[in-house]
Amino acid sequence: MRFTSHFPIPTPPFYGARVVTDISLDQVYNYINPVVLFRVQWRYRRQQGMSQHEYDRFIEREVVPIYQHYKQRCMDNGWLRPLVVYGYFHARSDGDDLIIYHADAQTEWVRFTFPRQTHTEEQRCITDYFASVDSIQMDVVGFQLVTVGSTITEVMQQAMTEGNERQYLHLQGMAIETTEALEEYAHRQIRLELDIAAEDSPYVLDLFHGSYQGARFRFGDAACPDLAALNKLWRLLEPGRIGVELSGDFQLTPENSVAAIILHHPEARIFNVKPS
Repeated sequence: MRFTSHFPIPTPPFYGARVVTDISLDQVYNYINPVVLFRVQWRYRRQQGMSQHEYDRFIEREVVPIYQHYKQRCMDNGWLRPLVVYGYFHARSDGDDLIIYHADAQTEWVRFTFPRQTHTEEQRCITDYFASVDSIQMDVVGFQLVTVGSTITEVMQQAMTEGNERQYLHLQGMAIETTEALEEYAHRQIRLELDIAAEDSPYVLDLFHGSYQGARFRFGDAACPDLAALNKLWRLLEPGRIGVELSGDFQLTPENSVAAIILHHPEARIFNVKPS
C-alpha cells in the first residue's frame, strides 16, 4: 500500500549533511523521559503494598534529587557532550528500495532496501511514504546520527572498576536517556526546518509517542533492520566528523550513539515488520 498521493513535499533549508556541536545540554534535558529513566533505567519501581500517592512522594523526595545531582555533575564535568550530524537528500522510492540522489537530483548515489510487512492488510514498507520513481515528483528524506560522546563511557567504566555499582547504574541511565532525548531534540529541529512542526504536541511526553508529523526509524528497528546499511549512511553523513565510528560488525562507537531515517509524510507512523 502506498501513501504518496496528494501530499506536499517540504523544501529543506539545504541539501547534504551538517554537523551541530553547539547544543546546550540543558536543552536536551528537556526531552528526557523521567518515567523511563526512573522506573526502567534506574529501577525505582513501586513496591508491593505502596500506594500510588506514596510512590509519587518517594519519587519527588528521593529520586528527583538524585536526578538533579547527576544532571549537574554531567554538565559540570562535561561527561555528556551532545553532538549531531544530520542532512536532507533528494529521494524516490522504487518498490521496496529508497533511492538517494546526488545534489543534481538525477544521479543515483545510494539505495536502501527495506522489508515489507506480510502479516497485516496494509503490508507497509518505509518506501510507501515517498514519491515513486514513476511520479514526476522528487521527494526529500532526512537522516540523523546523534551521540553523547565517549567520556561518559569512560566515567562509567571507572565507577565499575571502583565497585561503585550504584553510580554506574545512575550514569548508565543518564547516558541512555540523554541519547534518547538528543534524538528527540534533533528530530524536533528537523521538523522545524521542514516547516512541519505545527502538528507537534505542546507536551514533550506526547512526543515520545509520535505526536508529530512524520516518523523516525532507527537503523536496527524491525522496519529498518539492516545494520549493514549503515555503510551507506556513512557515505551520506560522514559521522567521523563528530567522532563516531562504525565497527566491522556494524556497531556504533561511542556506544551511546543512534542513527535514524526521518520521514516527513503526514501519514507515516511507526510500525513493525515480523522477521520472515
